Amino acid sequence: MIEKPKGLLPCSNRRRVGRTVVLVLLGLLSVDCAAKTKRVYPGPELPPQETALIVGSTHRLFTLFYNRTFFVHIESVDDYPGDPDTTEWALQAGPHTVKTGYYRKHLAMLGGAFASWSRQPRFQTITFTAAAGHRYRADGHIIETTTNASEYCAWIEDEESHAVVGGARDCGPADTDAVVPTATAP
Repeated sequence: MIEKPKGLLPCSNRRRVGRTVVLVLLGLLSVDCAAKTKRVYPGPELPPQETALIVGSTHRLFTLFYNRTFFVHIESVDDYPGDPDTTEWALQAGPHTVKTGYYRKHLAMLGGAFASWSRQPRFQTITFTAAAGHRYRADGHIIETTTNASEYCAWIEDEESHAVVGGARDCGPADTDAVVPTATAP
């Protein structure tokens, strides 16, 4: 008679334990990926119909050998600072000041080698008036004006109506590119 080695689970129990471990790990990973909402008002949490939400945006381009990601991150709202984990902001109805950051990341592959680089972020401050029960999205883009110069355009749009409620899709200089006039000799 053949004896089973001690300490091993029957085959069906090993599969069940393996599935349980995988499900627990997936659950833990999904908890960290959940949206992080930051309240931008004092006092207790208000019901959704009395607040507005604002989120950033992401634009990606994937090709066989190149990946480019542009994203607009909300840096602060009404002097409440954000962090990399904050993905949406809960606001009371009324006027707000939003500082956005435009980030660009690139990844290229050639043969077995990878190259990754980021460009300097650009920032712009936008004011808008939020309505209770609405959801807004901060968006933006860069327009290259000359070989070594570009302008960052940022705006906030209502996600339902797609109306721009703050900023503009046409460019103005970004905060970091403010041009200071210099005196010229007569």
